Amino acid sequence: MKAGTMNGLIGANMNVKLAETPMRVYSEAEAKGDTGAMERAMGYAEEFSQKAKECSDEAKEAMKSEVKEEKKEQEALIERRREEAAARRGETSGRLPEPVDTAEISEEGKKASQGAAAPAGTGAGGPAAADIAKTYTESGGAVDMQAAEPQICVKA
Repeated sequence: MKAGTMNGLIGANMNVKLAETPMRVYSEAEAKGDTGAMERAMGYAEEFSQKAKECSDEAKEAMKSEVKEEKKEQEALIERRREEAAARRGETSGRLPEPVDTAEISEEGKKASQGAAAPAGTGAGGPAAADIAKTYTESGGAVDMQAAEPQICVKA
């Protein structure tokens, strides 16, 4: 709730409470039969009622303007979030994810894949029988698996 709404509501409330005094004076004057005091009291009560209505109208107008401002703020926030989301999509659309593994094929591997016969029923070139038995080390050197002795490592 903003200041304009608060001022209007507080003003209306105070003027309604202030109108109670002249109304009490009116009731007492009526009981005594004093028409002059009754008229004066009714004039004061009417003034306070008019001020209360004015303050109430101010509060209503302030509420309406607050609703409009909040709608504008919400729309601006939604638009800003849409733009941020579009910017994020634009940034990530042309890039690969950060952790990317790459593989380089050696000249020996390229030659082997070009001259290899296709496995039955695949229609594509596959590795040669001699290349199947090779394993590569971290340094990139080839180790012939048929010549190496099998090793078994059991960890408990």
